Amino acid sequence: MLSEILLVLVIAGVVWVWMHALAVKDLANAAAKRHCQQMGVQFLDGTVALGGAKPTWSGGNGLRLAQRFTFEFTVTGEKRYHGEVQFIGKRQIHLFLEPHVIDDSDTSIH
Repeated sequence: MLSEILLVLVIAGVVWVWMHALAVKDLANAAAKRHCQQMGVQFLDGTVALGGAKPTWSGGNGLRLAQRFTFEFTVTGEKRYHGEVQFIGKRQIHLFLEPHVIDDSDTSIH
């Protein structure tokens, strides 16, 4: 009886983590798309990919899941650049775009 209860709790925990991860991936996808649009670059492949996840302590909020998502973007359509967005729980903590050339005639970076 006790082992069955533990099994149900473990399965419920795994399902909760999976559902939470999917919800955060949706948030990360929206954040990456929005940021690319604001920066005038094209978000590629239509989605982010999970780059890593680990449990972490988040101040007074206790144990949270820290997740890192990666994505690619382009300026001209010829070269792909990398981006990253990080979340702790459902709170975005970092969004990064790799330095990139704006166009061939301009050597400045964004």
